[in-house]
Amino acid sequence: MDITTEQNLPFKFKVVDGRGRPAAIDGTPTAVSSDETIAKVPDPLTSADGGKTWDGVIESVTPGSCRIAVTADSDITPEGVSDVIGTLDLNVTLDP
Repeated sequence: MDITTEQNLPFKFKVVDGRGRPAAIDGTPTAVSSDETIAKVPDPLTSADGGKTWDGVIESVTPGSCRIAVTADSDITPEGVSDVIGTLDLNVTLDP
């Protein structure tokens, strides 16, 4: 994903099982950047539908590349709660 230094990127996600059914999340998911000098995700993530869908905003800082990782504890396996991780590779370029 490419954005400029003058852009913020709203994002939305939900956790689903292997059949595409919404999975319960234990607590609040977290989102972090591999390099907050390039882009950051301010806490906290929010949910307007009781925790089925989560929202956040990636804020660009300076040009460069980083990875945004979202982690949630979810009950998607018969064994119980497991960490679920989603990632987004981000390239921030200088706004003309």
